[in-house]
Amino acid sequence: MKQKIPKEFELLNKLRDSSGYKITQKINSFSLSTYIFKQNYNQLINQINLQTKPENSKEIHSNENREKLRKVQLETLRFLHNFLASAQSLIDHTRVFVNDLYNDDLLFKEEFSEKIQQTFTNDEVSVFIKDFRQFLQHFKMPNISTVTNLKIKDEKIERKVMISVQDLNQFSGWKALSKKFISKYKDKIDLSMVATEYFNIVNNFYNWFSERQELLHQDEFAEMENTRTEMINVGIEETIKRFIKNKNITKESFDISITQFMNEGEKNAFIKWNQDSKFQYILSICRNKKIKLHQKEILIFLKKYRR
Repeated sequence: MKQKIPKEFELLNKLRDSSGYKITQKINSFSLSTYIFKQNYNQLINQINLQTKPENSKEIHSNENREKLRKVQLETLRFLHNFLASAQSLIDHTRVFVNDLYNDDLLFKEEFSEKIQQTFTNDEVSVFIKDFRQFLQHFKMPNISTVTNLKIKDEKIERKVMISVQDLNQFSGWKALSKKFISKYKDKIDLSMVATEYFNIVNNFYNWFSERQELLHQDEFAEMENTRTEMINVGIEETIKRFIKNKNITKESFDISITQFMNEGEKNAFIKWNQDSKFQYILSICRNKKIKLHQKEILIFLKKYRR
């Protein structure tokens, strides 16, 4: 006689076979690229802040600590390298991801291409960052310096980490828009400013991309969530009924099992309650999720759980 597959496993297989689940897996894998780009930006900005914050003045910028400043600047170049490399990786990974997931959706691919054109293709900062990666990886490391200015009006010292324009002009690989961007600066370009401006452009673009994906796949995601909700409901029901039927399952073990189906807030509250409150909460879950318990089951549950 063929053994019946438990409902929980049937639903798990249904979930894994759903289009929404497969799409989500691909999106989650791709999101590593955006995560790495964002983290590299954050590390670069934090490193720049080490050199520009007033509280670091004595430690880094005093004459006796020049070697320390040099080490900090070397680390800045390392983080700059990572930031620029991850910017290009994100471009390449996005292209592969879109071709894979939307190969048959010509309307969206056209919309996506137009958005790329509007956002990046004719944007000076975006083109500069792309060319800057070529400069750094295939020509040489850029010349950076910490520039200090005294703001007379409020008598404050302002520091910035700057890229040398003269150094950049040694490179022959700049595209027209990059040259136009560089020409706006006489001597130096603020590294934090240009990195942040590009990061904001990229971040806004991927926020748009994420919103479009939510809309494009709303039916698949809704189907997946319905299956996931059904799985949770079945899991809760099976956990409660196993506790009622199996004398060897303790209430402590039951508590651990039932909290698997709660979010962090619910779980943290649940574990602090007394047994009466927990019992009432579990009954409310049953009512909300339409889990039917016979009177006899409730009495057994009550007796085991509150003793």
